[in-house]
Amino acid sequence: MFLRRSIICLVGLISFIGAAAPAAAQPVTIVVFGDSGPAGSGGIRAADSYPGVLQQLLRARGINATVTNDSSPGDTTAIGLGRVGNVPRDAKLVITEFGSNDMRRNVTNAKMNENMEAIIKHVRANGSQVLVLGVRGIDYSAIATRNGATALVYPPSFRGYLQGQSGQHLSAEGHRKAAEWMLPTVLELLQRAGIKS
Repeated sequence: MFLRRSIICLVGLISFIGAAAPAAAQPVTIVVFGDSGPAGSGGIRAADSYPGVLQQLLRARGINATVTNDSSPGDTTAIGLGRVGNVPRDAKLVITEFGSNDMRRNVTNAKMNENMEAIIKHVRANGSQVLVLGVRGIDYSAIATRNGATALVYPPSFRGYLQGQSGQHLSAEGHRKAAEWMLPTVLELLQRAGIKS
């Protein structure tokens, strides 16, 4: 009898502890889809690129985020459009950064915007939130707004965080600053997707 009561009490205690324990944070997939900027060109370690730093910042806030860096040096908006179908459909948020290589290849603004709009539409059709980053003064705000996305443009102050040898890519400090700069917008977009910090 004593043994039976002890077992019942033990089972009840385990059930209580299980009920009181906080639920594991919901896994969140974020994809950074871009060119050499987010890729971490110039010898930046994956953990020190802004996708890696962003994952650290989100996890520190209790968000179980996995930030996948699907970025390829040299990509233009046209190349990005050609591979946008590989972006996971279950991504809650997709952060895009294209445009620098278009400028180097003298792609017209009209064509660059056309490609970016197609990328945004494809990703939005999957149900993902989209954050479009503009570099070197490129501003995708108009096409982002009309397609339910959000756009940010790197402020001129980020020129002070470029790697000295190239003058084109962010330093490790620049990547951290970029992650911190976009974090409030990322949190807002995750909230729209039903993810709370």
